[in-house]
Amino acid sequence: MACNCFEKTAALFKQRISEKLGDELGEIEDAGFENSLYSFNGGDHSPVAMNFKFRYYRKRKGGGLATNQTKADHLCMMSYCPLCGTKFEGDEKQPEAK
Repeated sequence: MACNCFEKTAALFKQRISEKLGDELGEIEDAGFENSLYSFNGGDHSPVAMNFKFRYYRKRKGGGLATNQTKADHLCMMSYCPLCGTKFEGDEKQPEAK
């Protein structure tokens, strides 16, 4: 991995929020970034992606709009670390078959 900013930042958030809550904190159920990714291609990728939310109404045959909303969300993977600016190298180069 190009950098460990996400791990350091997650640990810092967890520590600071725990300190702020103090005696009010009982047990941490879950803590971390949403939209975490795992790449099966190997290589160097951002461990987190941003979700681009896109909602729309389809056109009906008669020209009106459908009553139900349609989702067309997409995940945006980052080429550079948003915390330190280090470039992620991408997929590992696979050896070519002979």
